[in-house]
Amino acid sequence: MEGSPKARIVVALLRDGDRVLLCHRSPRRRWYPDVWDLPGGHVEPGELPGAALARELREELGIDIAVPSGPPMQEVRADTFHMQIWLIEAWTGSPANVAPDEHDAIAWFTEDALGELPLAHDSYPAMFSKVFADMDQRLAAIIDELLQIVQAHPQDLNWQPYYDDHHALLHDLHDHAERIRNGDPSRLPELKFSLLPTGDLNEIAFSSGWGAAYVRLADEFDELYTGPATPPSKPNR
Repeated sequence: MEGSPKARIVVALLRDGDRVLLCHRSPRRRWYPDVWDLPGGHVEPGELPGAALARELREELGIDIAVPSGPPMQEVRADTFHMQIWLIEAWTGSPANVAPDEHDAIAWFTEDALGELPLAHDSYPAMFSKVFADMDQRLAAIIDELLQIVQAHPQDLNWQPYYDDHHALLHDLHDHAERIRNGDPSRLPELKFSLLPTGDLNEIAFSSGWGAAYVRLADEFDELYTGPATPPSKPNR
């Protein structure tokens, strides 16, 4: 109705590494039926947006989050509603569909799986692309730091089968970084394998004196990339 106040809506973009969580709105819903949407809902009278977001995620997904202290990552203003979107990367509990009357399914999606989905809002694809691009930049920064460490420290490589010498290791890390910057994730499973506690970079790091930095960077990598770990197809000899 003309003159009616706009609905205030808060939603969360839950990111777990290289995937995001979406909820499928039931075909029986009056508004935006049969599309994939972000979890969240309406701000109640007298309620702060951040508190409303925490409440909605508890009611819809059964998870607890810290009330966001910063501004939303994006806002959508339409004729009938004002929606605020927060990027959420930490929570307690395992997301589940505890509001089946609102959503008939929830699912995690990687970037390549999002393109075919009917989405609730036209602004979502650009937002998803930005989130994944930011993740790629953070992955590339991790590899760049690995490169700087390898360049600055003598590497003990005589005992292992993967690299002939210091230059072969540098070349391999350069290749990982360039692929990520060009949007090619094809070697991420190999890098994850190398960063495992039983992987070659782990053993190289501790034998060459930069084990503490390796542990920190490997943990950061695991938080960003949750995909599989696969060994290289053949040693780099």
